[in-house]
Amino acid sequence: MRYLFIILSTFYTLSILAARSVRMSLKQKSDSTTIFTDKGDSCFSAYNYFQASHFYEKAYGITPKVCNARKLANAYRKLGQNRECAMLLKMIPKDSVHYDDIRTLYYVYRSIDDIDSLLFYGDSALRVNPFDMELVVSMSSYCNSINKPEKAAVICKTYLERDSDNIFVTRQLGYASFLIGDYQAACQCYRKLEKVGLSSFESNLIMGLSLKKLGETGAAYDYLLKAAKLKGFKHYTSLHNLGEVCIKIGFIDEGIGYLQQAVALLTPDSTQLYALHTELGEAFFDKHNYKETADQFEQSARFSPDNPIVYYNIAQMYGAVGDKKKVKENYIIFIKKSNLLKDDEDNNVLIEKAKTYLSK
Repeated sequence: MRYLFIILSTFYTLSILAARSVRMSLKQKSDSTTIFTDKGDSCFSAYNYFQASHFYEKAYGITPKVCNARKLANAYRKLGQNRECAMLLKMIPKDSVHYDDIRTLYYVYRSIDDIDSLLFYGDSALRVNPFDMELVVSMSSYCNSINKPEKAAVICKTYLERDSDNIFVTRQLGYASFLIGDYQAACQCYRKLEKVGLSSFESNLIMGLSLKKLGETGAAYDYLLKAAKLKGFKHYTSLHNLGEVCIKIGFIDEGIGYLQQAVALLTPDSTQLYALHTELGEAFFDKHNYKETADQFEQSARFSPDNPIVYYNIAQMYGAVGDKKKVKENYIIFIKKSNLLKDDEDNNVLIEKAKTYLSK
């Protein structure tokens, strides 16, 4: 009996010590986690997101709680580590997910242009809070940019039921209406913006194009002229439509002038195209693809037809692929234009080489 008492007493003592040890271990972990999160918070508030992420990583490693996951995810987002941020937030149990988690996932996926994911989380967030103005503007703007104006319009209209004068949402609705083809609605939106002093290139262009579509050419002229001026008369769409409107309202000479400026904007820069085709030719030459080199040099000749050296180079490339007819044709052109070359030793050598070939 005495021995049984000793055994039980020893077991009880060991149990107490073990429990005390566990409590101390848990307290130490809790203390360490608190120290690291406090340091992380301090760095984060000082905009030192890199150092904050290191402290949050340590805290999360010790205690992988949801609150620590959110802190670390937020630091990752600030550092542009979007995939790491998304991975952490998506690990949060469904019954612990907050609105801000869904919202953050939308912005994370928008940053990396993951269309399906951003639309999923954007829709999920707006179902919870359709009056999150910043999210409404971001989502509708994105939908407009990927040719989903109908979706953008629904998002904007829902928001404007409560805050009808919001200029940021009204602007997105105006653009969505224009893309849909509801030009009357587009004009209503942009007129509302105009009343509060918002007059930009975009607003004037969309108003002008919408009024033109509605047949109000006189009013369209004023807006398109403003849009063209704001772009220094260097924007094709505004000039083209302004020219058409001018002709319709009888400003024929003015309209011709704007259309001519539009044509000039579409005319390729021959100097740049010559340089580009020459560079392409030289690249193919480095790959020993002489036929493609010749083709690129021929394109160069189109944009610099009075450059004799181009024809000499074309002849050389056709010589490398054994096309004697093409060699002869280009050497003849080279000789005819050789008077445009500077009279120096290098050019005279090239002229003699071409003449020697042609004399065979």
